[in-house]
Amino acid sequence: MESSSSARAPEPPGRRPTMRDVAREAGVSTALVSIVFRDAPGASERTRRRVTEAADRIGYVVDERARLLRRSRSTDIGVMFQTGQPFHQQLLDQLYAVIEGSGGAVILSGVSAGRDERTALAGLVSYRCGAVIMLGAGAPEDQLVAAAAGIPLVSIARPMKERVDWVSSDDRHGMIMSVDHLVDLGHEKVLFAAAEGAAGVAERRAGFEAAVAQHGVEGTMEFGGVTEIEGADFAARMLERDRVPTAVIAFNDRAALGMMDLLVRRGVRIPEDISIVGNDDSEIAGRHYVDLTSVAQDTRRLAEEAVALAERRMAPASAQADPDGQDPRGRTVPVELIVRGTTAAPRAGGRPPWVLS
Repeated sequence: MESSSSARAPEPPGRRPTMRDVAREAGVSTALVSIVFRDAPGASERTRRRVTEAADRIGYVVDERARLLRRSRSTDIGVMFQTGQPFHQQLLDQLYAVIEGSGGAVILSGVSAGRDERTALAGLVSYRCGAVIMLGAGAPEDQLVAAAAGIPLVSIARPMKERVDWVSSDDRHGMIMSVDHLVDLGHEKVLFAAAEGAAGVAERRAGFEAAVAQHGVEGTMEFGGVTEIEGADFAARMLERDRVPTAVIAFNDRAALGMMDLLVRRGVRIPEDISIVGNDDSEIAGRHYVDLTSVAQDTRRLAEEAVALAERRMAPASAQADPDGQDPRGRTVPVELIVRGTTAAPRAGGRPPWVLS
C-alpha cells in the first residue's frame, strides 16, 4: 500500500494542470516538458511520448496565449466569417483542412448582428495572427486595413482594389451561365434578385447585364436579400404585381429557398409556373426535395488560393513575389452551373394571370 507521504495531494477544485504538473507526472524536468510542447530539439521520441501521455492523463492543455507571446513571429492564420451562412461553413471546413494540413493553426472570429467586422478583426489582432482571411467582408477596404493593424489580409468572395489580396469565384461568368441557361429554355424576361452591399454583387450584376444585352431579352435587377426570410418577403412582394417573371435568379441558395417556400405555399408551381436559380450550390440545394439549380463554387480551390496568398504575405519580403508572374493581389476561381429540377421551359399557354407572357 502506498504511503501518505508519496501519494499525490488532490488538486484544488477548478485548478488547471500546469507544465510543472506534467513534469511531476512524467518524472522529468519542467524544461524538458517545455521542449516537448514547443516541438523543439533536445528530447527523444520516447521522452516525447512519455510527456504527452502524462499530459493526457492529467488533462493538461497547452496555453495558446502563452505560446503566442513567446513567439517572435506568428504563422497562425485568423479567419473572419459571418455566422449563419452555410457557404461560409463550407469554406471553413476547407480552410481547416488546408491550414492544418500545412502545420498551421486556425483562429476564428465571427461577424454577427451584434458583432461587426471591426470588432471581429480586433479579436484576431489580439491573438497576433500572422495573416487574416476574411470571408465575404463588406466594410470599405481602407477600414479593414486600419482595423487589421498591419496584419496581412486576404479576402475571399470579394475582389479588392489596392491593399488587400483576394480570391473570388468568377461571379460574373456564373451569372452569364445562369442567364444563358434560362434563355436556352425559352425565357424572355428574367429577374435578378440581388443583395445590396453583399460580396460579389457588383460582379454578378455586371454578368447579368452583359448576358441579357447579348441575348436581347428583358432583364430586371432588384434587391432581394441573402436570407430565407428576405427571399420569402421578396417573393411575396413579387406576387402582388400585375405581372410576374417566369424566371428568377436569387443572389444565393438561402434566398432561393425562401422564395420557393413562399411560392409553393401560395400555389405557384416550380418550375412549371416559375423557374428559380440559386448561387453557392449549398449542401441543401442537392437534396431531392429541393433539387435547386445553382451555381457551384469551388470551395476547396478558394481555400487553397487564399491560404497560399496568406502564406506568401507572412514570408520574408524577398519571398513574396508571385512565382506565376501574375497579379499577386487577386485570383479568380472558375464556377459551374449545376442544373437540377427548379428550371424548365416556360409554359406555352394557360399561364396564371400574374405570369409574364
